[in-house]
Amino acid sequence: MLRPLFSLNRANIFTQVEQHTEHLVHCIPTDQFIDLQPLFFQFTFDTTTFLLFGKSMNSLQATSTSAQNAADAREAEFSEAFRISQDFLFRRGRLGDMYWLIGGSEFRKQCSIVHRFIDEAVQEALSVEHQDGKLGDVHSFLDALIQETRDPRVLRDQLLNVMLAGRDTTACCLTWTLYVTTCLRTYVESLAKFAQSTSGTTSRCSCKTPSRNKFPRWRW
Repeated sequence: MLRPLFSLNRANIFTQVEQHTEHLVHCIPTDQFIDLQPLFFQFTFDTTTFLLFGKSMNSLQATSTSAQNAADAREAEFSEAFRISQDFLFRRGRLGDMYWLIGGSEFRKQCSIVHRFIDEAVQEALSVEHQDGKLGDVHSFLDALIQETRDPRVLRDQLLNVMLAGRDTTACCLTWTLYVTTCLRTYVESLAKFAQSTSGTTSRCSCKTPSRNKFPRWRW
């Protein structure tokens, strides 16, 4: 289901990723050392929620700006609850059959926040129909899921599964990729030259830019 979405909304997805990349860069100070992995987790959380719901949580933007409206605060609450509940799940998983030793009311509270937010998004998507009674157009993974099932519990579970994979796996891949490339100074220099020759320092890339140019490859 995800693959057709990338083809159908390629230009929109490229624009969204570009915006979140700019938010990521703005969150990185230039005068001090910083742990980038938490920012990568926020970055992939923002891009994944866009693919799932058709709108991003913009957690990076909330980090870089102090002003928040009610909707932003609600999305920030969901982002933090997702992080905390996932941390509980990791620690419970290490205990095996003794998982119940970790959790309690705090764990249930954070899970409730996550479930409530997703359930509201599901109900909103389920209510979108054309005047002729047909389902709405597919703009997100949730819209595609609704074409297959209208069970709210199944929809919530599927969204959580993809969110876990899209956030954590991609964030860890970005972290490792950045670490490896920083160890290869020659390759970093070739990447910089490639970017400058492709789009320069002022023009913006499009989703067709990489396909029109030969990306430099590193040989081990």
